Amino acid sequence: MDLVPGVSCALVDAIDLSVGFMRLTYDLEIVFGNVKEKMPNSKELVAILKRDFL
Repeated sequence: MDLVPGVSCALVDAIDLSVGFMRLTYDLEIVFGNVKEKMPNSKELVAILKRDFL
């Protein structure tokens, strides 16, 4: 984990024998809002996530 927010994956090409990486970003505040909405007692979890990602 490199602490860069986003989804990432490695792409392996078995023919060319190469590896590439793809990263997609997203708005973490939206994620935190969804966590708060679905888990009303999640203040501590959101605080930990914000500390590690912002």
